[in-house]
Amino acid sequence: VLVRAVGVGQWGERIAGEWSHNEKFSFALRTLGLDIPVPWPDRPLPTKADFHEGITGLHLNVGQLSPWKGNAVRIGEYIDPAGGTSISKPENSGPAGLTIFAIPATLDLENYLYTNDLVAQAEPLEKIAGVILPIALYRVQVTNTKYPSVPGDIVQVSPLMEQIAQFDETGNNVVTDPFIAILPKATTGLPRTINNSNEDILLLDRQPVLKGARYKYLIVRFSPTKEIERVIVTNQVDVP
Repeated sequence: VLVRAVGVGQWGERIAGEWSHNEKFSFALRTLGLDIPVPWPDRPLPTKADFHEGITGLHLNVGQLSPWKGNAVRIGEYIDPAGGTSISKPENSGPAGLTIFAIPATLDLENYLYTNDLVAQAEPLEKIAGVILPIALYRVQVTNTKYPSVPGDIVQVSPLMEQIAQFDETGNNVVTDPFIAILPKATTGLPRTINNSNEDILLLDRQPVLKGARYKYLIVRFSPTKEIERVIVTNQVDVP
């Protein structure tokens, strides 16, 4: 192999520099066989494991998120010092039914996401010990009487959620993340796993769902090195 610099133009008519020195090499295709060594070990499937008892899938058709309706998974809950009323009303609404929530300035939602003690021990350098983030949400349709046969495809329905989009405003902490909703317990109807909690933090599945279908969700949680740490399987959710 040897190279030289050339200018624009047709072959034989363009300006060309001197040839470089000549490098020789040889190459031969390996004969395919079953004994070819693999330079990396087989990787096991991600661990299926629980994380927190409060993680729950549900269907939402509520006024606070109107006109949007669909499925969601609860990933946190907390006690609203205002009694669970100030957070349930959006400050304003964005396009395509995206709702912006205004919550008290003293609250940072990420401090109220679910955590896991064993994860906290394994990840001691994390900002919030054992927190559920970062995650990506997947779903799979499961059979029911209306859909006795389903494709079984696993569909990603959220981006990689590393943090919740929010910013400080005078008197409020404004949550602008389109994949996050904050709803009072009276709206979600979910059982409490934290004493006196009155607000739920929900990760929304903004992809369309089939009427009458049934889904379950897979929360894929990543380690600080962005390797899959575990897969959390939710309950099954029926769409009315």
